[in-house]
Amino acid sequence: MFKLDILIPWKNRKELSRCLKENGAFFEEEDVKANFIIINCGGDRQQVSDLVNEADISFPIRIVHFEYPGFNKSLALNLGILNSTEATIMVLDTDVIFQDLDIEQLKTIIDRDAFATIAKVLEEKPEPEEFPEAAELLEIGQFIEFKAANGNKALVEMNRQGVLDKSRSGPGIIITTKRALTEVGGYNSELEGWGWEDLDLITRLQLKQGMERVALGTVLHMTHNDDVRYITPEFNFKKQNEQRNFQICLINYRLGIVEGSLEEDKKYIDLIEEEHFNDRK
Repeated sequence: MFKLDILIPWKNRKELSRCLKENGAFFEEEDVKANFIIINCGGDRQQVSDLVNEADISFPIRIVHFEYPGFNKSLALNLGILNSTEATIMVLDTDVIFQDLDIEQLKTIIDRDAFATIAKVLEEKPEPEEFPEAAELLEIGQFIEFKAANGNKALVEMNRQGVLDKSRSGPGIIITTKRALTEVGGYNSELEGWGWEDLDLITRLQLKQGMERVALGTVLHMTHNDDVRYITPEFNFKKQNEQRNFQICLINYRLGIVEGSLEEDKKYIDLIEEEHFNDRK
């Protein structure tokens, strides 16, 4: 049986109940022993507890509550890493539902010290195809490559678009070992708001650890508007926030800083409170 902790950063998103219910059913069918860790980054405590109860799944669920004025996904995920207990960790968004994942292939990826991201994200409510009869072009991929002084390279897939099925790649859903995440310093909580926190981790896993990225699996994204994405107050558009975070990453890489803020974020551990559901221990 494949065991893993599933980290879900959360702040006042009602999709959580469906995420838990449908993903719980998927992993039960795949004979995966999953522990869900929901990191409540300053959200409504009663709401998240109600959503967990509404999902009514049998897997163990822990809610890690901590107060925070905005929403810092990287900080939330670092607290999830610090509170995880399994050797393998999956990072999952609250608006994503698994459709397909080859568990045996995933085991092989983890065993050879590589990491996985999602190959295909499908929108639940896709925009209609502008040229449905045009089938000569299947995919469009956008990449950026970094090369470090130690010889390691990071080929970062910023986006891969499926022309016919309106799909995209899913770099934010990462599956790897807790050891790898710890050795690379987790996420960088200096990257606030929307954008590049997931690509930064992918970059550093390659530049610092020399790890291989493998894309597999398909998920369904619960379609929503951009107004539910948290953008830091100094910006009006998510693209501005993403550019700010990218510039921070680029400066760090040029200075040889390829560690996240996991050690620094340990200071928040004493401030968190936990709730446990379906605890089997």
